[in-house]
Amino acid sequence: MKKLLFKSLAFIALLNSAHSIASDKYDADAAALTRAAADNGLALNQSQRGLVSQLGSYKPTDAIYLPTGGIFLFEDQRSGLTLVTTTGRYSFSEGKAYDVLRKKQVQSIADIRESYFLPLSEAPFKPEDAFTIQFGNPALKRQAVIFITLDCADCINFLKKMNEDRQAVRFDIVILPSPGEAAKRVKQMWCSVKAGKVSNYDILQSLLGKSQDINSRLIPHESLKDCSVEPIVTGLYLASVYNVQGMPSVIREDGLLGNGLPTDYKGWLKLNLQPLLKNPFDK
Repeated sequence: MKKLLFKSLAFIALLNSAHSIASDKYDADAAALTRAAADNGLALNQSQRGLVSQLGSYKPTDAIYLPTGGIFLFEDQRSGLTLVTTTGRYSFSEGKAYDVLRKKQVQSIADIRESYFLPLSEAPFKPEDAFTIQFGNPALKRQAVIFITLDCADCINFLKKMNEDRQAVRFDIVILPSPGEAAKRVKQMWCSVKAGKVSNYDILQSLLGKSQDINSRLIPHESLKDCSVEPIVTGLYLASVYNVQGMPSVIREDGLLGNGLPTDYKGWLKLNLQPLLKNPFDK
């Protein structure tokens, strides 16, 4: 299963690297479902209620939304079918469900609810192993990881806004490649940091628009053939595990994902997770 997980994640990373971990059409139904769950548990829309009504005598007692990102269907040599979520988190085979990352069989929705959010400290790919820049007050514990691309204006605007209150925040910035020149520049930045030509601080100041001399210090792209981009790929894997759908996106230390950035970052850090996991059949 570990090999299957790795291959799934590798495939997704390759797909996503072509469009910056962002699908052209965001799953609006899932987003609305999650927002509704914050207040009322799982809110069934009309079509979902119709599906439940067609189940006849089957009376579900619990339900939960799984942020799968999509489903891979694998067939083995015995024509057996296995479903694997594109996040690599869950698999379903022969009527059984498995939490792949936690390496255990799922016996009930209660099991999923108990370990629904994957803390960053337990992720199979660590933020510190990606192309990461620390931001904010180093005296604080990390609050979140923020994914950005170099061609994302909202990403840069958010960093500038947070820089005004940087003593009160602490997060890691993971820089991901996007198609075209931006991808080349990410590689230039990482390889130049690795070679000691520039520092993470230099890159951060460049992102904030406070440094203009970084271009002359970056290693030319044509000279980067022998530079490993493993940390950049690790960032893609990490984004895939958490089902990151667009740029910018943020993951709280306890694993809560925000596709997009919260308007109230400090308030989002205090958001209670329990309403998101409420049983929709509880009265």
